[in-house]
Amino acid sequence: RVLFRSGINEFKEPTVNPTNLAAGTSPNNPSMSAYSVTWSGGPFSAAGGYEIHRGFRATLATANQDRMAKDTGLQLGGKWNYGQGNIGLGYERLSYGNSGGTVAAADNSFKRNAWVLTADYNVSAAGRVYGAYAKTAGNKSCGLALQTVSTATVGSGCGNDTGAKQYSFGYDHSLSKRTTLYAYYAK
Repeated sequence: RVLFRSGINEFKEPTVNPTNLAAGTSPNNPSMSAYSVTWSGGPFSAAGGYEIHRGFRATLATANQDRMAKDTGLQLGGKWNYGQGNIGLGYERLSYGNSGGTVAAADNSFKRNAWVLTADYNVSAAGRVYGAYAKTAGNKSCGLALQTVSTATVGSGCGNDTGAKQYSFGYDHSLSKRTTLYAYYAK
């Protein structure tokens, strides 16, 4: 059996008349579009998604700011069901446009890649153990505003200081069709 599914979702904020805005508000009209596709055949399945956001990170703090900066996200994933459980792999790429304005020092654009490896194993008809590892190297291809950010607690706004990794392990136990008891640990 092969299953193929796709979806499209779009959202656009109603247009605002700038003459009716309260003091300190922005006349941007944010919009979002999301597209996805899934496939399943035998023990394998795959999915992909793409999202576009415009105008969601705007503030009034910067003169000449691009209130409609474009941010995008791409996710790809796959899973193999080996009978007693599943093994999965996922990838995500986020790309944030420059909403900081036309001055080079205010450029706050960056890209971030991340991946995750997951596995689970059915230990009984009602029990399942789970493990995952996720990692991102942090913000890359950063605009000047993020390259110059530095604090004692956070470090730089770009590069390895913004990276992260996470391990997680867990156990699920089905009590009924609608109720599952679970315990997870993540670090």
